[in-house]
Amino acid sequence: MSGCEQYLFFENGEERKLESVLDDESDMLRRLTYVEKWAQFQREIEQNEEKILKLVAQHIGVDVGNCRLSEEWLRGGFNLCIPVVVRGSQHPYQRLIFRVPLHFKLGEALIPGNVDEKIKTEAATYIFMRKQCPDVPILELLGFGLTNGDIYSPEGKKQSESDFHMGYLLLPFVADGRLLSEVMVEEDSPWRRENLYRSISQFMIHLAQVQHHHIGSPTLTEVGEIQITNRPLFLRLQWLENEDIETNIARDKTYNSTLSYWLDLLTGHDNRLRYQPNSMTDEEDGKKQMATLQILRERLHHLLDSSADERGYCLTITNPTKANFFVNEEWHITAIIDLDGACFWPIEMLHPPMWLTNKTIDEIVGEEEQRFELERTKFMNIFREEERVLCKSRLSDQMDLSWRRGSCWCGIILGNTTAAYNLIRDHFIPLFHDLRDFDETYESKAKAWTEDSDKFIQRKLDDLHEYRKQIAANVCSKNNGLE
Repeated sequence: MSGCEQYLFFENGEERKLESVLDDESDMLRRLTYVEKWAQFQREIEQNEEKILKLVAQHIGVDVGNCRLSEEWLRGGFNLCIPVVVRGSQHPYQRLIFRVPLHFKLGEALIPGNVDEKIKTEAATYIFMRKQCPDVPILELLGFGLTNGDIYSPEGKKQSESDFHMGYLLLPFVADGRLLSEVMVEEDSPWRRENLYRSISQFMIHLAQVQHHHIGSPTLTEVGEIQITNRPLFLRLQWLENEDIETNIARDKTYNSTLSYWLDLLTGHDNRLRYQPNSMTDEEDGKKQMATLQILRERLHHLLDSSADERGYCLTITNPTKANFFVNEEWHITAIIDLDGACFWPIEMLHPPMWLTNKTIDEIVGEEEQRFELERTKFMNIFREEERVLCKSRLSDQMDLSWRRGSCWCGIILGNTTAAYNLIRDHFIPLFHDLRDFDETYESKAKAWTEDSDKFIQRKLDDLHEYRKQIAANVCSKNNGLE
């Protein structure tokens, strides 16, 4: 084959060499299907342009002729954001965001209702936080709609119905500041970082003062009431479900036990290894992954003290990224966006953002781990200063204890599907074992993970062989959604 034939094309315009795709730990065969799904999604949006404009006009009370969709769409990992310009009116927002979930990334086809679950939990979180945490700089929810066409007010009350069935949230366009992800490297400085750490500490502390007796997410009932009756939803759950990997966490399941919650999350990791076609690269890799999951399961309970579930569970934004924050020139946070990962979580799972050193989470090893520890210490010192001003609790003590004990790594590991093996090996196993001991004993641990482990591994290697054949069949297929 010629060089140009060794590339594959993905829905975001990305071109990747065959070798790179085969080495990727994600199910890239499924990603290839997104090319046509994304094109179909775009066509559906374009066909519904008039309906979108009518919905925007209805929510903000202006004439539909004053609203215009921007041609510059903003696409994230799980949402499409369509800027809307409002002209010739006295409405306080002249630019809005009409945000539509990417249903083909959320498992909607396999588990109907996932899109509405995402919309309802995020809308409920906006409403809940505006009332309970007014000092946290979130956006004002202007309205939302579900896939059945029901239209809701900013307060969560049903207003009317429409024939737009993709679901959406309507939010203001953020005009004050820039995304932290765009400025963190080029404008970094100690005084800016201090301001950033102070802003993050403040919103974490404000949120943590709101507690509940169950682990779960806010959602809206049929009559518009907010209840903590939804499973603790963070997008990794629906990501797994979109990969046709069972999470075994029902939509209405909440928890009053941290250990029970952790074990259910761990089941998702087990099922990824079982059902993702390229979950292991060879026999040794498979056995080591099985062994690390078995060790994690055996040791989880050692990381919780007897009072863990008596303290209650605090509101938090799970795994916030640099793209969740808008900051001004001094790096004070001006807006927090994307609340679809907010829920009531165990205090043991609270920690500073893992991107403090601008490294991915599985790069925080060796010297990078030492660099991160220095930065984490700076963050926690500022956190304590803010804690003394804002509240009487000692959340920082519990966060430090969880860090030293290693329990916070459980939340980090359980929330990171493809990086789990490296994280368990680098940060969890050393809490209990010398890694040299692991290298000598992993085969016995692998056998404890499942019955007939040798047959299981052989089946997975057969899956991998078929997966690689199907990936290769898509190489430079000319009509792969592009031509």
